[in-house]
Order: sequence, then structure tokens, then C-alpha cells
Amino acid sequence: MGDRDSEGGITIRKVDYENRADGDSLVRLLDEYAQIPVISGKPLPDDVRLKIVPGLAAHPTSVAWLAWDNETAVGVLIAIGGFSTFYAKPSLNIHDCCITPTYQSKGIGSRLFQTAEEYAKEQGCAKLTLEVRRDNPGARRLYKKLGYAKDHEEDETLFWEKKI
Repeated sequence: MGDRDSEGGITIRKVDYENRADGDSLVRLLDEYAQIPVISGKPLPDDVRLKIVPGLAAHPTSVAWLAWDNETAVGVLIAIGGFSTFYAKPSLNIHDCCITPTYQSKGIGSRLFQTAEEYAKEQGCAKLTLEVRRDNPGARRLYKKLGYAKDHEEDETLFWEKKI
């Protein structure tokens, strides 16, 4: 079923996109995450809330895990598979990870990342990737602790987007 933490009673379980409780929990947690000032500071638009789960379910390389405290989801990690041309192997991008504020700093984020890393190894991935904002020191500390390197930080590599 999932990986139970003997200390805190937290279970990590892969999201079943067909399970309404999983889908509703994923959307609720992403909405909490979106409202953090360094993320967007506002709730997800209604149309996005309705499309997230079906969109992830339809995407062939999406995978997500929820952290459960009994019947309440308290954390989520969503990843999207890609391909590393420099390694000629799959890669896994950690797209979103958020923990309900009252459950932060309890090791749940680390456990979600460890679960994603185990999955990536099983899939033959060469690497895990993620992006983090410079003004998110809590996340940056966690990523450093977990062994993520700051690739290209010296040359100020930027992540740009063009909305289409």
C-alpha cells in the first residue's frame, strides 16, 4: 500500500488518478502551494483546478505521490519524465512538491523526494532535476541536504518561459 513512517504515522503512496480522494487531495495541496507568496500568492483558477488531475492522468510520463496522515493528505510530489540528451537516458523532473505548513520540517518532503528517487532509479533515469526560486531558502536547504547540486549557479542560468 505505502511506506509507513513508524514515528509519525505518515504513509507515502503513489497517486491513483482515478481515485477521487487522491485527485481531490492533489488539487487541494497544489492550491495551498499556489497561494504561497513566492509561488503565485493566489488560489489556482477554477478551470485549472478542474483540469489538473485529468491532465496528469493523460500525460504519459507524469507520476505523483501523496503523503498521508491517516485519512488526510499532507504532502504531494509531482514529477514529469523527460529525456537527457547528454546521458541518452530518461530523466525525472520534480515539478511540484508541497507540504501542508503544519507538517513542514518533519521529514515528509525528504521522504517524498526519496520515493521519487527510488522510482527514477527503477525507471533507469540518469538524473533528477528541479527548479527552485532564489527567494525560497527553505526549499534550497532541503535540496542541498538531499544532494542536489546547483548546476550552473555561478553563470546565473535562468529558467525562462513563454506562455502559449
